Amino acid sequence: MFYSGGNAVMGALAWALRDWRWLLRAVYGGGLVFAIPLWFTPESVRWLAAVGRLEEADAVVARVAAINRVTVNETLSGVDVEAESAVSEDSKSTESAGTLKTLISVFKSRTLLLRFITCALCWLASCFVYYGLLLNTVTLSGDQYVNFALSGLVEIPSNLLSLWLQYNAGRRWSVAGTLVVAGVFCLAILGVPADIQWLVVVLYILGRFTVINSINLLYVVTAEIFPTNVRQSMLNSCMTFGRIGVVLAPQTPLLATVSESLPLTLFGVVSLSSGLLALLFPETKGRPLPETLEEAESLGADQGCFRACCPSWCKRRQSSEEHKDV
Repeated sequence: MFYSGGNAVMGALAWALRDWRWLLRAVYGGGLVFAIPLWFTPESVRWLAAVGRLEEADAVVARVAAINRVTVNETLSGVDVEAESAVSEDSKSTESAGTLKTLISVFKSRTLLLRFITCALCWLASCFVYYGLLLNTVTLSGDQYVNFALSGLVEIPSNLLSLWLQYNAGRRWSVAGTLVVAGVFCLAILGVPADIQWLVVVLYILGRFTVINSINLLYVVTAEIFPTNVRQSMLNSCMTFGRIGVVLAPQTPLLATVSESLPLTLFGVVSLSSGLLALLFPETKGRPLPETLEEAESLGADQGCFRACCPSWCKRRQSSEEHKDV
C-alpha cells in the first residue's frame, strides 16, 4: 500500500516540479532522512558474535530483554564460541546438502516442475502487464500527471481487496480471475470510441486495479505450493522471471510506433492466457503448508483440474492408498 501511495506522490511531485533534475533531488534527497536512524540502530547480534564482539552482543540482548520485560540469564561471552561455531558450521553444511537435494528433487518431479513453470509464467505475465500499463498511463489523453497519480491511488484499495479475495474466493480462482479480468479490461480499451477518452482512462485504471491483485496473490500461492526447505528459493526463482517482465515492459511503447493497438493487445492476450494457466494451481486455502516433497506433490490431488493435468501421479497415489488399505 505504501508502494502504491509512493506512485501517487511521484505523480504529484512531477506535476509540481516539472524539471526532472529537481524531481530527482526531491525524491532522493528525502531519502537521506532515512540515514538518521542508522546512528541509533544497534548492530546485528549474530554479526557481533561472529566477529567476536561478545560483550556488545550481550548489551544488545540485554536492551531487547529490558524492553520486552523478560529475563535473560545466559550471556554470549560465557559460551565457547569456537565449539559452538564448529557445531553451527556442521549443521549448516548438512542443512545445505539437504536443501540442494530437495531442490533437485523438485525439478525431477513432473508435478512440481509443472507448477514451477506455471508460477514463473504467471509472475512474468503479471509484472509485464502491471509495469506496461504503468508506463503507458502517461500516453493517455488528459493530464498525464493526474492520470499517473490516480492510477497509484487506486491500487491502495486494490491491495486491501487482495486480502479479502484470498480468504473468500480461494487462491487459485483469485489469481486466475484477476489476470483474466485485467486482460478483458486491456482488450476492452481497443473498442472504446476515440471521442470517449475518459472511458479509456477508467479502463486503464481498472486494469491496474486488478493486475496488482494478481501480483499480491502470487506471493501467497508460490509460497504455499512448495516444500518448506526450498520455499524461499522457489519464490525467489519465480520472482526472477517476474523481473524479466519488468525489463520487457519499457519496450512496449515502441510497439505503438507500428500500431497504436499493439501494446494493449499484447497486454490483454498475455494476461488472459496466464489467467487460464493459473487454473493449474492447486487450491491451498485452509490447507497446511507442505513440509516434504511428498506433501507438496499431494496438494490438489483431490481437485479435478489437477487430475486432468497429472493423471499418472494421481493413479500412482490411488494405487498406493489401496495397497495401504489392504
